[in-house]
Amino acid sequence: MMSRQQLEDQIRWDLSDIEIEIWTSAEIQGYIQQGYDALCIATGCLWDMNCLPDYANAFGYTSAFELQYMTPGFSLAGLARITAEFERDYIDNSLDPANHTQYWEYEFMQRANVSE
Repeated sequence: MMSRQQLEDQIRWDLSDIEIEIWTSAEIQGYIQQGYDALCIATGCLWDMNCLPDYANAFGYTSAFELQYMTPGFSLAGLARITAEFERDYIDNSLDPANHTQYWEYEFMQRANVSE
């Protein structure tokens, strides 16, 4: 990988301005930065704009053996061991309760005013 100074030297060579007669170092470094910024924005190589979905808690299965029965296209939202808060008294290490297993079910229930 080239350093910024090595990149500037290569650009000067390509521009036939080795003696710094036309382009200042600040100008070349500024164009290097602009190119770097444009490349990063265009490719998204330094960040990703993924956000967590705005869904209520969901789960896809309640026990590990159920994984073998999952069909393609079934979103695995995570493991849950309870579906109602009162069940927490009967099991250790449980996640928060959820009343649906697929994210689309939450949207459907929201429209029907069933889930909160």
